[in-house]
Amino acid sequence: MGSVVSLPVYASRVAHMLSGMILFAGVASPFLYEGSLVLKDTRVMIAASVITLFTGLFNAGALEPKRMKEAAKGWRLMIYAGKGTLFLACTPLADKLVGSENGKLVKAAAVTMSVMIASYSRFYREHHVKIAEKKADN
Repeated sequence: MGSVVSLPVYASRVAHMLSGMILFAGVASPFLYEGSLVLKDTRVMIAASVITLFTGLFNAGALEPKRMKEAAKGWRLMIYAGKGTLFLACTPLADKLVGSENGKLVKAAAVTMSVMIASYSRFYREHHVKIAEKKADN
């Protein structure tokens, strides 16, 4: 009997979710709490962004997008758009581009958009894998 998931894929998924939670907590805290949470080290957000980016790309490859046939290109574009937005927003680059006054709102919007894109991309992938499997069965 085979395993449900391989250890590298599982570890990558856990790291992806944990780093994503750190990013979300970091950008949502000004909107959820009286005082903003202050990180002990600013490199935490950069590290969480990098971990989220690379584990997300690893996870995307592990999902074998080629199974979606012609829909794979659109799915990849969604994944890259979500990861790119997240990476740019959760590094100090966002503050430099939009200023620290607007930076909190821009970061929160970018993380929200990234989560929305990631959520939609899962349903997009599942839908198009089913279509490809039906075509293969005919």
